[in-house]
Amino acid sequence: IAPYKKSMDSLMNEEIATAIYSLDKKNPESLLGNWVCDGMKWYMDSVAKIPCDIAVCNYGGLRVKSLSKGSIQLKHIYELMPFDNTITLVSLDENTMKMFIEKIAFYGGWPISRGVKIDINESHSLNSYHFDTTKVTYTLAISDYIAHGGDNMSLLIPMPQKNTTFKIRDILIAYAKHQKVLNATIEHRITKE
Repeated sequence: IAPYKKSMDSLMNEEIATAIYSLDKKNPESLLGNWVCDGMKWYMDSVAKIPCDIAVCNYGGLRVKSLSKGSIQLKHIYELMPFDNTITLVSLDENTMKMFIEKIAFYGGWPISRGVKIDINESHSLNSYHFDTTKVTYTLAISDYIAHGGDNMSLLIPMPQKNTTFKIRDILIAYAKHQKVLNATIEHRITKE
């Protein structure tokens, strides 16, 4: 297996971007979570040309504590997202979106793309939420695991869904290559009193 290992090591050690600061994973909001969700939304809007309103990732879906400052190699994205989860688009009416946001609050915050403001209290209840857009239906880009009820999100199961073949890991690799220098900011998308 030595030649195979050498080939794999060479592939996994390929530098795909750099980071000028560490992107850490934290609750209720973090640089790593913001980067992942913004990458998901960027890909759906700009590459796949399938617009979505919001992209969300469950906190446990990020499998590393940080992407460290310095060289970002292919193996780092595989460590961040080791599973073959794909994007599922879920259509939510305003009431179901509120229930979904309440579940996010219950968990103490999940990574979510820009354009959303959620305020939760110390007991993990929802104080308020706001979207940049007012629609009758919202299109949510989320992992197939969550869309199919994972992490106690059974409320999503009966909602209209469209499965895609876009692997989240491949999306993040494309996003890192697109950015070249990883860029994320804390924008108070989720605040906790």
